Amino acid sequence: MGRDLVEQEFIKKKAIEIGKVHSGYTLEIEDFHKKSGTLMVAWKSACGYKEIIVELDVFGNLLDFHLDKERSLYLKWY
Repeated sequence: MGRDLVEQEFIKKKAIEIGKVHSGYTLEIEDFHKKSGTLMVAWKSACGYKEIIVELDVFGNLLDFHLDKERSLYLKWY
């Protein structure tokens, strides 16, 4: 397992902890920026009404966090 992959898995585990992501969510996006060492991950709930987005640096420090509870519901109305 390469160093980048180990870093990415470490950061992803931290993102799961920070976002309190459980089995009711499906991974939608996992975008690792090798040059900066940042990872952005996004999960969507099984019902489609909730979204969790977390971005961390290479050390597992939180850069951005977003919890959207209404986005999918709003889109279904239109």
